[in-house]
Amino acid sequence: MNCEQVLLYASGEIPAEEKQAFEAHLRACPACQAEVALWKRVETMTPPAAPARAVEKLFAQTTRRPHGFLRGWKAVLAGVAACGLIGLCVMPRSTPVNTQREVMTYLSEHMDTEYQNFGKDLALFEQEF
Repeated sequence: MNCEQVLLYASGEIPAEEKQAFEAHLRACPACQAEVALWKRVETMTPPAAPARAVEKLFAQTTRRPHGFLRGWKAVLAGVAACGLIGLCVMPRSTPVNTQREVMTYLSEHMDTEYQNFGKDLALFEQEF
């Protein structure tokens, strides 16, 4: 018997038609019996746990702690951000009334032309499709 059949039998994955032939061989072959016993023991083994001291040391090296510099500056940065927001709210609007009037004048003068051009483009599009 080959090694692959021993592994398949030990893990319970050997096909049914091969299982009976292998079991007959297994009854007569002490080498295969020892190998099957070994693989069954290996499957039930669990890895040992790492020593607690090593785990604690590794954890201490890999965890990040906030630096003292950043802890002190968080309040300062939050204050600067708050002042900036207050400044934006208090500042007068930058769009002068004249610009708004110019936009409204342009729209009222050109709206009919734009609408007619859109209608023509839509008609051309519908003819193509």
